[in-house]
Amino acid sequence: MDQEKIGKFIAALRKEQNLTQEKLAEKLGITKNAVSRWERGLGLMDISLLKPLSKIFEVSITEILNGERVNKNDVATKSEEILIKTIDYSKKKQKKIQLVTLILGIIMCLLLCGLEAILYINNVNEKSSYLIFGMFFSLCICGEIILWIKTK
Repeated sequence: MDQEKIGKFIAALRKEQNLTQEKLAEKLGITKNAVSRWERGLGLMDISLLKPLSKIFEVSITEILNGERVNKNDVATKSEEILIKTIDYSKKKQKKIQLVTLILGIIMCLLLCGLEAILYINNVNEKSSYLIFGMFFSLCICGEIILWIKTK
């Protein structure tokens, strides 16, 4: 999915309707900053906004997601293409989320291991509870690593 193309298309449609970003945002129940981000290609709208957007602009959802007007004869083909692109886009986003989770988990695990080492060196009796937390987070990290490997 081409966020910039979609953003430019939304901006053009908004201007055709003589709407400001603020007025469009009002109609959709969102902030004008969200509309601005879409139009600059910095993000995409929530899927729940596609139908209201299509009604406001009097275009199909396929046209919004393609970032251009679509000939009625090409709607079926374009819909299939955009569905595939949407699935690919979603998979990429999911992989980014998994990577961030994995990195945060590793950092947390390292912090807990460091804490365990400090407690062990200082002979603190509460070290067993931290050890349990460390083991729990280590298992979570292993699970994330396995998920990451499976989705690659």
